[in-house]
Amino acid sequence: MLQLRNILSLLRAPSPFAAAPHPRFLGLHRPLSNNAAAPFAVDDYLVATCGLSRAQALKASKSLSHLSSPSKPDAVLAFLSARGLSRADIAADPRLLCASVEKNLSKRVAELGDLGLSRSQIARLILICRHAIRSAAIQRNIAFWLPILGSFDKLLQVVKMNSGILTVNPEKASKPNLALLQRCGINVSDLPTFMFRVLTRPHKIVREAVAHIDNIGLPRSLRMFYYVHVIRNPKQGQPCQEVPYP
Repeated sequence: MLQLRNILSLLRAPSPFAAAPHPRFLGLHRPLSNNAAAPFAVDDYLVATCGLSRAQALKASKSLSHLSSPSKPDAVLAFLSARGLSRADIAADPRLLCASVEKNLSKRVAELGDLGLSRSQIARLILICRHAIRSAAIQRNIAFWLPILGSFDKLLQVVKMNSGILTVNPEKASKPNLALLQRCGINVSDLPTFMFRVLTRPHKIVREAVAHIDNIGLPRSLRMFYYVHVIRNPKQGQPCQEVPYP
């Protein structure tokens, strides 16, 4: 009987020659429920966390489909909410939720503060131009335009019509365009708000527009910039590029 028990115990024991399971197959023995976490539902997040409607969230989620977790939008919401913006206002530009707080937003906000802008002024600026707030050029451009326009409120009026003044290099476009208009007898104080779109156009285009005005015998005056939309090129007989007037 003792010998029979010894034989049975040997049969139950694992063979020392049995091959160990290959690592690639080990995961097959784990419960399927632990293999993958639930995907991040961006549209649900925008509805529940940002207060967007379902239709707004579905539209905005197209720009956020690459996000796999709420960590980055959570950080953006916390940072900008602390500076006076509502979650719905922040999420109105879903690309803003993808920005890095540490590498981008905190630096841009600090730079605006260095220019002397208050917390409320920074919040108003972000509401108008959420995309430009991420640009490294914003400090340089506001420093250029504030003395010219004379006040922050005037700057906001212009930005509403042409946010390009916050991103286009003023040395390459705005500064030479301003000088050209001044030679035409037009001062910045004379410009209506919509005309500031001209100042961020490539200088070559604005210079050619002024030359065509001269060629057709019109006076260099602000009124001409109101009404001249397309100026024909006398050499080629083709319309030159349109100057951006309403």
